[in-house]
Amino acid sequence: GPTIPPFGRRFFHHSPSTILKLGPGSMGDAELDAEAKAEAEAEAIMTFFAHTVLGPCVPRLVAFAHITGPPTFTGTIYTRLPGTPLSELWPTLRPEQHDIVMEQLCATLVRMRERRFDYYGRPGGRPYLTDTVIAMVPQAVCKTREEWDSARIRALQDPPESSEFDLSRLPTFERAQRTTGVGLPTVEAAVLTHGDLSCRNVLFDPDTLQLTGFLDWEMGNVAPAYMEYACARLRGGHEPWWRPVILEVLRGVLYR
Repeated sequence: GPTIPPFGRRFFHHSPSTILKLGPGSMGDAELDAEAKAEAEAEAIMTFFAHTVLGPCVPRLVAFAHITGPPTFTGTIYTRLPGTPLSELWPTLRPEQHDIVMEQLCATLVRMRERRFDYYGRPGGRPYLTDTVIAMVPQAVCKTREEWDSARIRALQDPPESSEFDLSRLPTFERAQRTTGVGLPTVEAAVLTHGDLSCRNVLFDPDTLQLTGFLDWEMGNVAPAYMEYACARLRGGHEPWWRPVILEVLRGVLYR
């Protein structure tokens, strides 16, 4: 209805046990509608995939939704998980409680790395996403680590027009790309990665401090394990207090 603006993502209490997530609305533009549908399906697939790896702390996909307009909306319905976003809970906790939360996060990320895969991308040979300053860019699935490295190097060689990347630094980046984690199975292994470890994307029970929800798999990929750390360092939008926390958690994951 008129209360749903035709832009951005919106969340609704679809029922007491489900959440409706709608993508941007389109005023009858077929190309935009197809793009919105593809994005919703890609996120749904990764959420379903993560649910098979981590179990009930990841929302379960219930159905796809299409709302006719204009504007038209494409979205998904997921199970609604209990808990409080860590962005709200963390400032209320004592230091010893911070340690408990960080241990929960570390253990969950270790579980994600227990499953190893023989490709880099998304299930079924679907493209994976990389984030740039201006857009999320689909990349072809890679069968080997060498293909993955070459794809990342090609992306550096063809930066967006708005990029201020210094092309003279390419040889240095190429050397780094081809050597990062090579020979270290725990770093170069193809594993499930979330790609957006924001404090808003994890839910905790405020009484037991158990992790109850791991949300928003839009940027999820099967990628070399080091990518999780790289994304956590580079992603914008994190609260200042969160960045050192999640990097410390990921160092703990590597140690284990």
